[in-house]
Amino acid sequence: MKPIDLLEAVGTADETELAAARNAQKRSAPRVRWIAALAACLVVALCAGILPGVLRGTPVYEGGENSTNAMDTSPLIAEVPIYYVADGALQSEVREIEVNPKVIFPIWREKNGIGEEVSLISVFIDTHGTESRYTVEGNEVATYTPGDRASFEIRVSAALRGYFPQKGEELLLESLKKTLTTPYLGLEIDEYEIIFE
Repeated sequence: MKPIDLLEAVGTADETELAAARNAQKRSAPRVRWIAALAACLVVALCAGILPGVLRGTPVYEGGENSTNAMDTSPLIAEVPIYYVADGALQSEVREIEVNPKVIFPIWREKNGIGEEVSLISVFIDTHGTESRYTVEGNEVATYTPGDRASFEIRVSAALRGYFPQKGEELLLESLKKTLTTPYLGLEIDEYEIIFE
């Protein structure tokens, strides 16, 4: 029940009080619409790839290389360093590509001379951000604000272990870590885990 309905139901309000209540109701509606529009813009901005795939508990990438399970957002193109092992040392080559593990991993694999039997299974990024939920005109709105640090969990096929003797386990894993985390500069990487499946 709205305040105006309550005043009319009681019946003791005079016409000036009812008119004032109607005017107050009309003035507040645009403000609510403006807040709802602002909240919607914020949600769209966050979902459009300001920081791609940075949604808590949601995989940035999951599936085989031909999978369409990667987040479908507008692609963010950037200069991404691809790290690889050559002559017993870590090297890098910059490529202007989409910041998407599904796109980056095959290039990393090729630069390191790794066969297609090694596949990227999933990448999870937790930015330790905060989620806010509120209701605007009866609709629930949620926003996610990324934190200033990130945890990475990368699942890759166990076949990668077969390349450790040739490339060196520590260097090869460091090249994978640097290749997949560098595009998210600006976030301090506080945890990084590679899981073999």
